Parts: sequence; C-alpha cells; structure tokens
Amino acid sequence: MTGGETWTAPWGGAERTLSRRQVAAAALVALACVAGVVAWGAATVLAVIVGLATLLFASTTYLRLAYLFAGRRSSGEGALLAAAPLGAPLPRYTVMAALYHEAAVVQGLLESLAQLDYPADRLEVLLLVEHDDPETEAACRAHLRPGWSVVVVPPGVPRTKPRALNHGLGHTTGEFFTIYDAEDRPDADQLLKAVSEFRRLPQSVAALQARLDFYNSRQNALTRWFTCDYATHFGLLLSGIAHHRHPLPLGGTSTHFRTDVIRRVGGWDAWNVTEDCELGMRLAAAGFVSLRLASVTMEEAVPRLRPWVRQRSRWVKGYAQTGLQITRAPVRSARAMGLRPYLSALGIVAAAPVALVAQIVFWAVLAVYVVLRVSGADVSPIERVFPEPLLTLGMVSLIVGNFVVLAAHVAEIYHLRRHDLVAYAVAMPIYWTLASIAAWRGVLQLLWSPHFWEKTEHGMGGAADVGHLPAAVLSPSRTAPPRDGGAVLELLVRHGRTYPELAVVLGLPEAEVRRLALEALDRLHAFGDSRVEPEWYAPLADYVLGQDAGSGELADHLERAPDARAWVASVRRELERSYRAGGGE
Repeated sequence: MTGGETWTAPWGGAERTLSRRQVAAAALVALACVAGVVAWGAATVLAVIVGLATLLFASTTYLRLAYLFAGRRSSGEGALLAAAPLGAPLPRYTVMAALYHEAAVVQGLLESLAQLDYPADRLEVLLLVEHDDPETEAACRAHLRPGWSVVVVPPGVPRTKPRALNHGLGHTTGEFFTIYDAEDRPDADQLLKAVSEFRRLPQSVAALQARLDFYNSRQNALTRWFTCDYATHFGLLLSGIAHHRHPLPLGGTSTHFRTDVIRRVGGWDAWNVTEDCELGMRLAAAGFVSLRLASVTMEEAVPRLRPWVRQRSRWVKGYAQTGLQITRAPVRSARAMGLRPYLSALGIVAAAPVALVAQIVFWAVLAVYVVLRVSGADVSPIERVFPEPLLTLGMVSLIVGNFVVLAAHVAEIYHLRRHDLVAYAVAMPIYWTLASIAAWRGVLQLLWSPHFWEKTEHGMGGAADVGHLPAAVLSPSRTAPPRDGGAVLELLVRHGRTYPELAVVLGLPEAEVRRLALEALDRLHAFGDSRVEPEWYAPLADYVLGQDAGSGELADHLERAPDARAWVASVRRELERSYRAGGGE
C-alpha cells in the first residue's frame, strides 16, 4: 500500500462470525462426516478427525518452538539502553486510554502518564470514557493535567474497547500514538524510545510492541505463573516472530503506531475482542511490519482464578475470531501477506485456540493410555482412534514439545535473573491446564456470544507487593519520597526488586527511586565500613546502576557465599548508621 490511499483487508470484519463460504464449507464437512460414518463407520471418521487435529497440534507446536529458538538467538536485537539522541524537534505524540468503570484506579494511571519523559507541549493525552460512566469521567477530570482531554464515547454498538479507540482516533493529532490500560505503568522514556526507533526504521514499520511485565508478580501462584508466561511470550515468542518479520499478534496495550498508517488501514475492528491481534494481521496484509520495542510497561496480573479465566477466555475467543477472519479468503490473504507470513499467521493465531482445546484432551487420552498399557488392559480402542504413526507423532509432540517449551520458560526466567520464579516455571503445566480450560470456555462462547466483551477488573493486586515490603521503605503517604535510601538499596539487592516495581509500590518516578539508591550507595562508600570489601562494592555498584554484568556478578556472590545474605542486611544497617552520623534524613 502506497501513498495516502485507503486499504481494505481481504477478510472483512468480525461482525459475522462465519462468512457464507465458511458456512457452506462447514456444511460440506458435516455431510462428508455423515457419509463417512455410513460408508466406513464412526471409528474411521473419528480417526480421520483426530489425525487432522494431531497434525495441526504438532505443526503448531513445532512452529512455536522455532520462534522460541529464534527469539533466543535474536534477544539482543534492537535493545536500547536509552533513547538515542533526537536531533530534530520531537513530534506530537498521542496517548489514548480507553476507560470503563475504572474510577478506582485511574488516578494511578494519570500519575504514571504525568511521569512520561516527553515535552508537555508535544504530548496529547486522550482519556476515552463511555457516555454512561459518570464516575470514571469525574475521576478523570479531578486529576486531569493541563492540555489533557476527556473524550466521551457516544452511545452505540458494539460496546467494546476497539469501538472507543476508533472514536478516539478521530480526535488524535499526534504523528505517533500509543494505548495504555487503566493499570499500566510504562517506562518514563518509552515514548522517546519509540520516536527514536520510528525515525531509525523504515516507513514500512508501522507498529512497535513494548514488553509487558507485572508489578504484582509475587502476589500468589497464579500471578507468578502469569509472569512466567509473559516473560516467554514477550521475551522469546514475539522476538522470534519479529526476527522473521512475520505478522505479529499485537497486544492491547503499549503498542506504538504511526497514526497515518492506522487511519489508512481503517483503525480497529470494533467487533473483534482481541482487536490489536487482528490489527497486526491486517498491517501485515497491507505490507507493513510490526516489531518489538525495548521498553517495559508494568501492569497488573489478574490475581484471582475466575477473573483470569474470563480474561483468558476472551483472548482465545478473539484469536478464534481472527483465525476465522483470515481464513475467509485464503488465497487473497496469502497473496497480500506472502505465503510464509500467512502460514505463520495460521499457525500462531488461527491454530492457537484449536491447540489449546486439544491439549487437555490429548493429555487425558495419554494418561488413560499409559494406565491401561501398564495395567495390561486393552488399549485397542485408543489405537483405533490414534492409528500409527499418528499415535507416535501425537505423543512426541505432546511430551517432547511441551518439555522443550517448559525448558524455554525456565531458561528465560534464569536469563531475567528472576530466580524466585524458577520453581513456578517448572510447574507451568498446571498453568497450561488452566489455560486449556479457559480456551474451551472461549471457543464455546464464540458460538453463543461472539462479541461479548468480558471486561477485566482492575485494582485487585494494587497492594499485593506492598504488604510484605520492609516498612522503612514505605513513606506514610505513598506520595512523599521514602526517607531511607538504604531500604531501597536492600530491596534492589536482597529482595530482587526492580526499579519499575519499586516505582509502582512507592508511588515515585523511577528516576527518583534510582537516585535514592545511588545516593545511599555513595554514602556507604564515603562513610566506609570494614565489612564492605572492594570486591563486593564493585558488583554492588554495577547492580544498582543496572548493568547486566554487575548484576550477574553480584547474583553469583549471593548464591555462593554462605554469609552473603547477612552481609546485604548489614549494608542496610550501615547505611542507617551513616545517615545518622552524616546528618541525613
């Protein structure tokens, strides 16, 4: 697509779940199954269906493995430690947030947006509020910054986030824009990094997806599993897809866009409940590329099972919607994307719901097969449904494929040095079982309520990472800076916290948290302590400064030395003493 011409996707919108051709094709398949049962028996037809499902499951598994390995090889590509120097004047940048029943958490979002390192006169913030949500509108206006706007979305159908975003797109004046959710806490320099990358990359790059992480990752087992899932999804899978320049299933937050491109492709499909995934496919079909951005947005992991199932069900339903859309006109879609990118989209998006619902069935069948085989019982009914070589292929894909994916999760958690999550990464099959249950719910919901948007409730994990923190690090009001920089330093080192996490729980800009830690480190060095030996101070300084080599060296010290944990605790006590002796607060 060139120039300013508008462009229409080959597959149309998700307002209709199935096109006429798809309905006709489904009817023909049903008739063929009936004819097959009459001619060859139900067992034969079932074996054919299971065989096709096994081949689909195996191909999807191996495609994901290929992307995971590619993601590991390309993990350093495009990494920006800081935004590159920007010589030209900064462009106007728009931030949109679609808010519905978010009065309780919107203040935190607006405070985070106020901390974005971007000139106020070049930043446009649009808070999109539904017409029948006066509480959220009032909360937004109560904390509005100069130059920001509340945009009321008029009545209409469907009642979805993408419809609100399309309305907001009409008010957007920025050259670039991004979207944040109500609970998001983006890196302060995220917009600057996006501008730097957009200027460095060709115009064909239309979208940059930032990495997502959770500030309440340690709240419970579910949030820890969710964190492991996101670590691999953003760190490996999306990196591998982007490395090959294949269609990227974009997320609903922290994706940065060229405004003119999104307008030319028609904005979002208001009927699709995973609107940015479909938009990623549409951008690829229009000849554009989506890549990842080396920046992080902290958000809230859903900490309770029922809301998590509802959220995951919506995602699976949206992937199923998108999969049905891109298979309506397969020849035209393959020509638009290119054959390999189209096959990638089929494997990553269209086949994902099938693989998720099949996984729990395959595990159950495997368990029954093993029990029957070990006990010497008759396994011929299973072998008739899973004839060789499909039985071997299915077992290898299920066992070996899942083991390799599990190993990738563990490796990525080790790579991120989040050692407290390793045990949960090893136990990811429990999480995958829950995901499979949610997938069944999402696929079934596609039949009776395809466009229903199950909104994720926010604010359930707001205090999760505060309650177990040392009291010295928390200021009485959560708005004044903490008095004890030593406690910040201890949290960084002893408790494995990160600057973005501390910024969230302290209610402070990330730069202020870093300043407190560096100030404490300087005091420690200047005051002196016989227990702080030079070989300890250097890795500690590197750790606080955020250098990977230093972090690794310090982590190795902490793991090897039997008294290392006690030494770190003594660092804090020494810092407290240095503050008192030096007259610091």
